[in-house]
Amino acid sequence: MNKEKASKMVRIALASIIFLSLSASYSMAEKQLKTFKQKVGKSITKIKLNGLDGKLEIIGSDNRELIIQTTHSFEVPKKAAGLKSMSYTDEDNTSLGLFTNIKESILVIKPASQYASRAEYKIIVPKGLVLEILETKTFSESLIVSNTQNELIIKRKGDKLIKNNNGAITIDSTGGGVEIIFERQAPKYPISVKTKFSDIDISLPSKSKFDLEAKTYWKDIYTNFEYEQMNLPNKEEHGQKHIKAKVNGGGVKLLLLDSGGDIYIRKSDVK
Repeated sequence: MNKEKASKMVRIALASIIFLSLSASYSMAEKQLKTFKQKVGKSITKIKLNGLDGKLEIIGSDNRELIIQTTHSFEVPKKAAGLKSMSYTDEDNTSLGLFTNIKESILVIKPASQYASRAEYKIIVPKGLVLEILETKTFSESLIVSNTQNELIIKRKGDKLIKNNNGAITIDSTGGGVEIIFERQAPKYPISVKTKFSDIDISLPSKSKFDLEAKTYWKDIYTNFEYEQMNLPNKEEHGQKHIKAKVNGGGVKLLLLDSGGDIYIRKSDVK
């Protein structure tokens, strides 16, 4: 290989390195993590997320502070400069495309733009509060809630994963699978799940004590728990599977209703 050809290859390699470095820097700037923090006073008893239909990850915290993070950008179209949205009348007061407001004892969080309604957020919430998650659109992205000690009220489509929540759980959904996992601690509060055309999958420690009522249409109910089945009325609808049972003598109430999906109740400490 002559010197001229070798020099040319070195120049090409250097140019490639510079280009990749600039691209990486631009990508990092584009995906810069933005954070909003707000103290949650003792008078606040509920946090309500209304209309955040993009991917959500919610994590419980021992601190009385709300933390919201995202890498999304919320610039309005250039043609909209100087104009106001007629669909979203609340102004962004978080710099993350969201509007927060306290109404009596409820901290309300909702999107201030169409872009924010579909954005991905990570939200850290104080433990011990009621957490209500509502959708406004016809479709929602996935929801993950972990390590919380909150009463959860969820009305939202899209897949939902609830992991190690110490509090009552109420889920009412017209679509999207529901998975609830208790890895070590048995549930102490009632669980109610209603969904359609998707599976319900609940994992609990093998020593959990609960009263189960499970009902599905055209699908089935599966478990590896030993249980005592309770009597049911003779009249059942065509295609319906309906079970009432006590597990380990009974205890906390589990109500699982599914139209068109399978139901799984499994031991979390048995593989």
